Amino acid sequence: MAPPPPVPPPAPVFVATAAAVVAPVCPPSVGRAAPPPPGAVDAAAVDAAVAVDASAAAAAAVGDAPTPIAAAIVRTLNRLAASAAPAGLDLVAPLRLSAYNNAVYKSPHVRVPPPSATRGGQGGGGDATSTASAEKGDVLAVLIGNTRALWEPFLASLVREETGRPPRPLPAETAAAAAAAAAAAAPPPPPAGGPLDAYVERSVATAVAAAFDGTPGRLPPTAVADLRFAADVRPGRLFGATTAGAVAGLGTVHPTARLLVSDQWGAWLALRALLVTTVPYDAGVETAVAAAIGRDSRHPRRGGREGPVAAAATTASTATPATPTAATDATRSAEDALHAAFAAAVAASAAAAAAAADGVGSEEAPASASLALPPPRPDGSDSAMALVTTTATKATLPPLPYSSRLAPSAWRAWAAVREAVSPNHPARYSDAQVAYHYTADEQLLERPVEVARRLRVAVGRALAKAVGGGGSSGSGGVGSGGSGPDGLRQPVYGLLLSGGVDSSVLLAAPEGASISIAVTVGVVDADGTALGADAATGALVAAEVSDRRAAAAAAVGGAPSAPLRHVVVSVSLDELVADATLGWTAAVLGTCDPMELRNAVVLTVGLRAAAEAGVTTILTGDGADELLGGYAYTHRLDPDAFVAHRSSLLNAATWAAPPLAAALGMACCQPYLHPSVRAVVGNLFKADVLDGIGGDKLPLRRAFAADLPAGVAGRAKAAVEVGSGAAALRTRPTWWAARMDAAAVAAAVATCWATHGVRVRGREHAACVAAWAAASPGGVLPSRGSRRERQPGWGGGGPLPASAVATASAASVVPAGVARGWWCGGCGYDLAAAGRDYCVTCGLWPANRTPAEAAAIAARALDAEAQALGKGGGGGDPEEDGG
Repeated sequence: MAPPPPVPPPAPVFVATAAAVVAPVCPPSVGRAAPPPPGAVDAAAVDAAVAVDASAAAAAAVGDAPTPIAAAIVRTLNRLAASAAPAGLDLVAPLRLSAYNNAVYKSPHVRVPPPSATRGGQGGGGDATSTASAEKGDVLAVLIGNTRALWEPFLASLVREETGRPPRPLPAETAAAAAAAAAAAAPPPPPAGGPLDAYVERSVATAVAAAFDGTPGRLPPTAVADLRFAADVRPGRLFGATTAGAVAGLGTVHPTARLLVSDQWGAWLALRALLVTTVPYDAGVETAVAAAIGRDSRHPRRGGREGPVAAAATTASTATPATPTAATDATRSAEDALHAAFAAAVAASAAAAAAAADGVGSEEAPASASLALPPPRPDGSDSAMALVTTTATKATLPPLPYSSRLAPSAWRAWAAVREAVSPNHPARYSDAQVAYHYTADEQLLERPVEVARRLRVAVGRALAKAVGGGGSSGSGGVGSGGSGPDGLRQPVYGLLLSGGVDSSVLLAAPEGASISIAVTVGVVDADGTALGADAATGALVAAEVSDRRAAAAAAVGGAPSAPLRHVVVSVSLDELVADATLGWTAAVLGTCDPMELRNAVVLTVGLRAAAEAGVTTILTGDGADELLGGYAYTHRLDPDAFVAHRSSLLNAATWAAPPLAAALGMACCQPYLHPSVRAVVGNLFKADVLDGIGGDKLPLRRAFAADLPAGVAGRAKAAVEVGSGAAALRTRPTWWAARMDAAAVAAAVATCWATHGVRVRGREHAACVAAWAAASPGGVLPSRGSRRERQPGWGGGGPLPASAVATASAASVVPAGVARGWWCGGCGYDLAAAGRDYCVTCGLWPANRTPAEAAAIAARALDAEAQALGKGGGGGDPEEDGG
């Protein structure tokens, strides 16, 4: 047989990104080191931007006016990417069908026959040459796939399907029960298609219909000749997904593992569908599309080899001036590990096949059993049992399960091959996604879906009670739903809206329809530039919720029950630290802790705006981070410690919004702290709320993904100071230096210690102490939470005698009779709980230190600030949110 003609160079990679990116869409990217998945794209903005790009690129490429077909192709591809990305299908790559068929010429069963058509159905646009090209298979095809971005939208779709159904027993209530049930039941036959395959088919079909919709300037529906899915293994419908990915330029095929390996995602991607069009892929179209798409620097580099060889060589060349021998040894070691993993996988598959041929059944539990979680103990505390898969490193996989795709002992071995190809890759799937990818065990889906459904019901119940029920305010979770503070007005419900998932859920959920005022605070620079994202994201959420309410009211012929008013307050850094804001906040909260006040002053601004707008009951998203693993430092805890810390965190936590709202005459509701929500979360484990690769608050995101604007469900957790922009008070020491020179700092340090008994750790801290002192004459802090007292001999909250200062400064141990861990060494106030290591009064950490140790901590902080200023400004301690 004659060899095939040379394969043309691959088409440029085009992933689901475009010029008009609004916000990240998919939760798997939340807070992770991996490259974020593509963003949700506004279709109208994409069309407008791409029209210009395509025209300019085509003109530059061919030196003439752009052809209509070239611009239409680019617009259609962008619309396809924009439509597929929210479903987690974030890889869209064009390729030449003839190049694919040439690459698989030895495997005729996966060849894709070319269509016979004119130039894209454009009506007389094709000539004889282009028609001949189409008949030879020289047409445009598009490969659609996903990275780990698919998992969370898929689970969210299952939650939507379950919403409204009666509750069911929580799946896999005990690991032992699940294992016993699996052993008693015969393994089911491999399914014709599971929920994920059905979800992919629906999502791809919807995206294709949206892109090829006949809109002027885009390709018409008649341009779609064929749509094949990788899960469809019927004769005549197969295609080689790995080869297609290589031809499209998504990566290269690893010679040993036979996996497609990308520079950006390693081996952690899946190719789901191949779309064949009737559009001839002639030279003019190829040049125009390549110029319009390939110049975007965000697209991954074409070609190149990724894997243990490249990784080992890179590590060897960058870590130390390694010798060629060291680099060679590292490469050889990585290759040996890969070959060993591949051999083990082949052996496991062979053994499983032989056992199946002999009629030997598997006694192993299904994959879901290895991921099962027990119910809470009878006493209400959480069980100590934890997920095996999340207690170790990323490379750890569940015990060998029954697989509907691979034999019980084979799937984990094949997963190990993928790990060896891309070891410790930041784009790795979560353990749950890995297990389902190889097993298609539907029981793996039951628990996350049921947990999210239960949480949705509980949050809805708490929210409905908050805006119409009554009850107590503060940590109980709900506030007054009756008359306002004067006893006469009807209640007006407001919300502090940051645009993050916690507050946005309260506004977007159907039970939040009575919220009529949303307030968002954004800090701006001297030139008016926003320093945070809250104002923009909050506006997006408020606008979409308002539109949805109006549409729902119009559908029934009425007006929205509570027309939404969105109040955006822009405030400068100077206004935040003014005595009217900073001093008032410090006095109400009884603190001079800069981290607390940096966040709380933003709440003060928002709450004042709400009160001025007539709000009588204000809602906040407090508590979701504490309940559902929103703080990054908790992700490092082992499963048992995570559960224990959640309980202690809730018991010790204090929130600034309730006392600030009360001081302004408003009730404060915190729906996430309602008993119904806490009861659901009390049954959850670390693996229920975290995915092990950076995703947090997963049940909440899954439960309300359908209610939130695109991108909001996946927005990463950000502290109030970060989202609003108030973090500039921490990260800009030069801003403080312009208002407090070195001499003023030295004077403040001496005055704060001699007069107020507080060790100052920097300019911002000095300003907080001064504001507190001005608002609280005598330096006596108001009570907050538990009653706080000062260490005997510290001065009782007033000025310290010189002898007491000298004694405290010279002390190397805590005075006799006082338990270490009770008094803060930086201000002398009690720490609210014995053994607590953070002072809620002055913000010292670690706080259970002697005065001498606290003085040393303060001195180091002042030196660090001086050095940062000497280097031109930067820095500030990156205080972890809530740490």
